[in-house]
Amino acid sequence: MFAKYPQEEIKKYWPKFEHLIKENLPPTSLGLKVDTDEMFEKLMRDEMHLWIFANTKGDVIGFLTTSFTIEVGFDFKSLIVYSAIATEAIDEDEWRSALVSLKDFSKKYECKRILAYTTNERVIEIVNMLGGRTDYHLVTLEV
Repeated sequence: MFAKYPQEEIKKYWPKFEHLIKENLPPTSLGLKVDTDEMFEKLMRDEMHLWIFANTKGDVIGFLTTSFTIEVGFDFKSLIVYSAIATEAIDEDEWRSALVSLKDFSKKYECKRILAYTTNERVIEIVNMLGGRTDYHLVTLEV
């Protein structure tokens, strides 16, 4: 099962999620001081979203965090996957179901696409399996 997690549940289980997020930060945040308190506040205001994968027993086995972003220079919105974490294997059908949910959510909020960035080869394999593009390169320079 894949679903958007309600704020009251996020609040209840935040220490578990926070620990896993800190261990699996996206490549754009490496080397920077990341304030997970700010992330928590954004989740509570629904400016960020926590999506969970649960097994048949109802145990959380993975999750995604998402937010909206506006394309600079244009005026279109995208849903960005900030982090993707799995504590157990998630099968292809579950990933496909998750994509349908993310697409439906994105359309509801008038997003044009779903974006993510990663250095994780498994995530790249999953995006390819789902029909996404993985041939772009994100480049960063320290200031």
